Amino acid sequence: RQCEEYTSNKVTGNLCPDLCTTHSIIYRECLNNKKDRKRVMLAEWNAHKVILKSRYSHLQDYKSLMPEYMKDEGKMVTSLPDMATFLMLVQNQLRTIFVVDTPDITRTEIVKKMWQMPWEDHETMSTAAMESLWALLQQDEYLMMQYFQGNKHFPKIYGSCGHMYVMEYTPPGDTLSPPLVFFKTGLPVELTSTPDWNKRANVALGFLTFLEDLNTLYTEPLHLCDVKHENYGVSADFTIQAIDVDTAFFETKMQAILGQKSCTKNEDCEFVHCESSCDLRHRRCSKYRSNNNLQVSS
Repeated sequence: RQCEEYTSNKVTGNLCPDLCTTHSIIYRECLNNKKDRKRVMLAEWNAHKVILKSRYSHLQDYKSLMPEYMKDEGKMVTSLPDMATFLMLVQNQLRTIFVVDTPDITRTEIVKKMWQMPWEDHETMSTAAMESLWALLQQDEYLMMQYFQGNKHFPKIYGSCGHMYVMEYTPPGDTLSPPLVFFKTGLPVELTSTPDWNKRANVALGFLTFLEDLNTLYTEPLHLCDVKHENYGVSADFTIQAIDVDTAFFETKMQAILGQKSCTKNEDCEFVHCESSCDLRHRRCSKYRSNNNLQVSS
């Protein structure tokens, strides 16, 4: 279906030719629960393993830039926003993860950062390009990973086709209390002998470095609210990579999530692994997190 939309010029992306024309991206297996709307697939691209990912299965599952509306004469029509409006929408969408405006970056720079197709400031994007980028920007995980491309703690994103993006394969491993760790080779390493225990120690040090770096990743610390081994990968040099950040939030957004809940006890103030305390007098959860990333990782 993705390739049908590409050939009919409904979507585009720098990796659409590899996926749909040369077929150099070859599907291997689905990695997530079939009942889950999120799609995570293992594929091969030029003899290397990669991950194909999207929040929803189909382009139609995302909000379109061109909602239908009825004209006075009763006709249903669609209208694409002009570039100035689109640039504003892109900037607003980035606020879904940062809440506050990102410093020292213009609207056009945001588009160039989030979109891997060639585009110049003076150019008008095609309908397919706008719709494809807009679908990508509705995925918080893509927003965060693409924004921080180049940071060692996030896998590389090679590009996209429509609403699907292709990222580096970093096998998840039991990095928190590992009887077994999968390194970037994809081969399991038993942790029994002395050399293996050294590897285990290196993984632990790598995770501590990862947690420390989350405090300086951006102008606000990043909170991890779903800490389990399958959300993290270990590279060959023991660098920890966040490969699933659906429930990772910067400070301002974390406070908004925690502070909106009513409560009668502290247990009511839990958001997955992120916790705050209950103000019994006002029956409202504190907006400040009471545990930290290290505590939920222990």
